[in-house]
Amino acid sequence: LPYDVLMRLVAFFRPQDLVSASMCCKELRRSLKAPLLNIVRLSVGRDSVDKRTLGLIRSCPGLEELTVRGDFSSFVELSRLKNVKNLRLLLFKCCSCLTDSLLVSLLMGIGRVETLTIDSCPLVTDAAFSRLYTMAIDAGVSE
Repeated sequence: LPYDVLMRLVAFFRPQDLVSASMCCKELRRSLKAPLLNIVRLSVGRDSVDKRTLGLIRSCPGLEELTVRGDFSSFVELSRLKNVKNLRLLLFKCCSCLTDSLLVSLLMGIGRVETLTIDSCPLVTDAAFSRLYTMAIDAGVSE
């Protein structure tokens, strides 16, 4: 398949479809690298949050906004996303397994997130935000 035809086709792919296609073979992986670089917003949900999704997130170094809905098979894995340096907005919604300590370790691993939204995550308490605030002050991050 000629490269220009492939690029026209992948323009209709969802981000999750891009990563699935890139896992088919080395040729597709090389061809789909550029479209993955252009993803700036990504929303992952209960049905799509797995190792493949982690691969997708890692393949999107330009990612600026990430929304996680539902429970993740391994929240700790998210903290290994150091190559996603542009991530500025992080939203967790209905994550019943997300705890204070997981949230803090996630943010320490990911780096500088400017906006954090926690919605309907019952195990995250004010203590996590207090700790994050203290850590930001200790690191010299201005408000």
